[in-house]
Amino acid sequence: VVVEGVETEEQLSLLANHGAHRIQGYLVSRPLAAAVFEDFVRDYVPARYARERSIHLVKPAADAA
Repeated sequence: VVVEGVETEEQLSLLANHGAHRIQGYLVSRPLAAAVFEDFVRDYVPARYARERSIHLVKPAADAA
C-alpha cells in the first residue's frame, strides 16, 4: 500500500507508527518530471525518510510534470 498525500512531518510520524512503509506526497517533493527524478533522489532526499523510518519513496509517473 502506498500512502499518498503526505504533507507534514506529523503525518509521516503517525503513518510510520502505524506500519506504513511507502509514501508519496508534497512532504517529499512536488511532482517531478521523470528525467529529474533520479537526480532528486540521489542529491536531495534526506536519508532519514529511507533509513530512520523504513519509509520507501515511490517514483512519480513518467508523465508527471
